Amino acid sequence: MTSSIGGTASTMETAAGLSDFAQHVLRQICSQEWVLERCLQNPEELCHTDMLLDSMLTPKQAQRLLHMICYPETTAATEESLDQRDIIARILENLDQWTLRMSWLDLQLMFTQFPPGSSELNQWLDTVAKAAIDVFQLTSGGATGGLDGKEENRSGLRPNKPGSIWLVAPLVSKLPSAVQGRVLKVAGQVLESGNWSSKNRDKERNVQRSSSLLSHQPFLSLVLTCLKGQDEQREGLLTSLHSQLNQFLMLSKDVSGV
Repeated sequence: MTSSIGGTASTMETAAGLSDFAQHVLRQICSQEWVLERCLQNPEELCHTDMLLDSMLTPKQAQRLLHMICYPETTAATEESLDQRDIIARILENLDQWTLRMSWLDLQLMFTQFPPGSSELNQWLDTVAKAAIDVFQLTSGGATGGLDGKEENRSGLRPNKPGSIWLVAPLVSKLPSAVQGRVLKVAGQVLESGNWSSKNRDKERNVQRSSSLLSHQPFLSLVLTCLKGQDEQREGLLTSLHSQLNQFLMLSKDVSGV
């Protein structure tokens, strides 16, 4: 009996040792610069069934493998502490021209992992669209919060790369049209609602908040980019803009006492 237990423990230790060794080798391979360069030469090829969409890999494993290649300094423990919403927010808030292709690949992989037309894909599209609009609400006017009304975003971080907001539109333009359509839909909803309040003390703040978003050039660039080929969403967005401008004019008159 004792020998049987000892043999089982030894087998488990051997398996654990092999697993640790395999992970170490994988990290060393992924950290090689030539591996990243090779992957970024034709990033579309990584989102195929014989690559990161291999049936032997779970979605989390595929995403972790991609991150080991693109962001070798990121530890598994750090990623485990973030859910997909946090990861998406972090991608959009920290864009730069040197990592734009990696950011696209990260989001493209997530998109292709969902079955077409599934509720999971629909939820993911909402998450990406809201995170994209949140970036502009966090940076426009300074006084505005995100979609959840907080000054900090869902990942608990403020955008640490101010120029990243100009890269949101180029990034979204490379993603599937479903993403662009959902961004337009959410943008219209945000503009139409405007977080309006009937309380007098809040009116001036709401006017400043809404006008800053409407006059935010990177935000307008994103909207114009998404409008290409999105005829179905165009009328809805124009209706939202018309409603927003009407409310803005009414509140401006109330605030000025005219």
